[in-house]
Amino acid sequence: MIRMLTLTAVIHRDEDIYVAECPEVRTASQGKTIDEAAKNLKEATELYLVEFPLKSKERSFITTFEVTEVAETKESISGEIVIKVLCNRFGLRQAVRIKY
Repeated sequence: MIRMLTLTAVIHRDEDIYVAECPEVRTASQGKTIDEAAKNLKEATELYLVEFPLKSKERSFITTFEVTEVAETKESISGEIVIKVLCNRFGLRQAVRIKY
């Protein structure tokens, strides 16, 4: 008898595609629709598990939390406005330059 695993799929939109990720296995895939992204993630995860069996059977815990997004603007002498967005998600810092 084939035993089934229940895993988590986290799906988000990235421009014109959907990206699906499985946090327990650390696999990812994409698709034009949510269903296609989930289907492709399932296939990628099954193929991955053939070569690298899952060692831990623990499920991921999914929750939400809020962070404050901070924006700073600075005007340079050259007429360029620099907007720095400090985003706590993944510790990323992003700068956007706008010329006027």
